[in-house]
Amino acid sequence: MDKSHQTKAFRRERVRVGVVGVGGFGRSHLGAVESLASAGRAHLVAVADPFREQHVELDSRLSAQGVAWHSTLEEMLEKETLDAITIATPVPLHFGMTRRAVEKGVFVYLEKPPVPLLSQLDEMIAWDEDFRVAVGFQLIYSEPIRFLKQAILDGKLGTVRSIRGGAAAPRRQSYYNRASWAGRMSINGEPVFDGPMTNALAHVLQNILFLGGGDAWSFARPTSLRGELYRCYPVESFDTSCVRGVLDTGVEFAFAGSHAVRDESPHTLEVVGTRGTLRLTGGTFSSDIPGLELPQHAGSDVPMLASVSRFMDYVCGQPETDIIRLEDTRGFVETTNGTLVSSRGIFPLDARFVESYQVEGDPGLDVLGLGDLITQTITTGRLFSENSAPWANRTPTVTREEIQSAVLEEWIFGAEENPKNATACL
Repeated sequence: MDKSHQTKAFRRERVRVGVVGVGGFGRSHLGAVESLASAGRAHLVAVADPFREQHVELDSRLSAQGVAWHSTLEEMLEKETLDAITIATPVPLHFGMTRRAVEKGVFVYLEKPPVPLLSQLDEMIAWDEDFRVAVGFQLIYSEPIRFLKQAILDGKLGTVRSIRGGAAAPRRQSYYNRASWAGRMSINGEPVFDGPMTNALAHVLQNILFLGGGDAWSFARPTSLRGELYRCYPVESFDTSCVRGVLDTGVEFAFAGSHAVRDESPHTLEVVGTRGTLRLTGGTFSSDIPGLELPQHAGSDVPMLASVSRFMDYVCGQPETDIIRLEDTRGFVETTNGTLVSSRGIFPLDARFVESYQVEGDPGLDVLGLGDLITQTITTGRLFSENSAPWANRTPTVTREEIQSAVLEEWIFGAEENPKNATACL
């Protein structure tokens, strides 16, 4: 981390914290803050969530601890004295909530993804002058990712040529029914751009950019890329994605992920160097590099707690603390936005290549052969269209300059309310 960007922090041993959003992944935020509170490093002052009636047991427990409950962030900021907040709310709320907190002088731990659009991120970076915002890409702090990064820095792989990753992450119709913004491109005039690359599998993409960075704490950015976005679920946004390109460190990268699969395959990262390949599949390492000693029990740590703990250190003014700043996510947002630009929108898949299935009455869709195609992208770096998928659409390469100058509103806000495609009859 560039110490010239160190925030105007202050010395405080016990950070006064508010948690915004306690449903869904917000429970993980709350659990981490409560763990730090038990260790005397944080004071959980309040939570903010409009659905208090849905959390009766939690409400009772927090009330017994003297934790206030507010319906809105605005109310919490007005009534409480806080040093920091965590935000685990729907993606379209991230931009506005973060701005209101920063304007109040409060530090923010913002759950990934930071915002859908590069224009939003640029604006956030501009008004976060004191570097008060950290983004919750927690897996960067995990032992497996740190081992991969150190192996690269130590030259164990020789010169790194490519970094590839992805997963088959099945999601059925209940996933899209769970929230009004799920699977949307926009809602209530706010961008969403929800999909596997931008949300559920965002960690994999950010891990690729971290591993591709030139030093111990840097994140690479794409200089050019080609991407493909598809949908077969009856949603506005995409459920299937792949991208490949070149990073500003000269390393090639590729990513593939989908929700339109029946069978799950774990998060996978593959780093290819001149001395061989180092692969992380789920929590298991494998390698063909002679003499490279691999760690055991790679998936045993708790990166959520480590991530929030480092954020608390940062709030307390510890200058050597590595947090993921808004600027560190620029490559991520450039990649997701660039994939949309290259794909020229979301391409509907023909129903001939899609099978329906059910799990306990919950319908899902499975693109034929897609699991193998994701594996091929991870192992070869080739896109779906380059691996002869009969339904795939070839797309052009776009540069960073083209991504930065692109106007995405037509695709983001021009999606139909109920898009019609061949498989919308679940």
